[in-house]
Amino acid sequence: MIPPVYFSILTSFNSMFNRSILFIITVHLAFLFNIAIGQDCLTAHNYLRSLHGVGPLKYDETLERFAMKRAEYMAQTDIFAHPKKLKYGENLYWRSGNVPTCENAVLAWYNEISLYNYDFPRFSPKTGHFSQLVWRESKKIGCAAAESPKSGRIYIACNYYPPGNVRGRFEENVLYPDYVQDINQKKKRKK
Repeated sequence: MIPPVYFSILTSFNSMFNRSILFIITVHLAFLFNIAIGQDCLTAHNYLRSLHGVGPLKYDETLERFAMKRAEYMAQTDIFAHPKKLKYGENLYWRSGNVPTCENAVLAWYNEISLYNYDFPRFSPKTGHFSQLVWRESKKIGCAAAESPKSGRIYIACNYYPPGNVRGRFEENVLYPDYVQDINQKKKRKK
């Protein structure tokens, strides 16, 4: 789907272009929009993962196509939910009004760190986005966005492989951020 800003520009040119050219431009802009979303997501993810001493994710087109199907489904139905069975890890985000960047979504997911309990590492619905984002064993990501024609919401889906949030694997996969480790080490040195 194309962000509303681009769509309004295109519709103003409707009288100048025949519909087939307008369609080609629309498809091209949607493609470019999702490339931008993908790169924006990858950069934001990898920066935040680096704060936890976790390796970078690689962008994967198969995961991007899957994320596109997920984003388009949410946009068509306005149902914001994970499916019951999913072979990939997944983080979802939506916003109305201003066109969100993937960085907006990634920062919202990462902010769940304030609720994550490193003393009792386990899954919680309140921190599942954060733990998937920094999950050490996840190596690939694909992201996409789509806009609902009914509500105007823009949905962003990111899918991960291998999936995170695996029961019994949190301690070795959701690592303290380096800045917390540095503070803890400094406290130990002072004693």
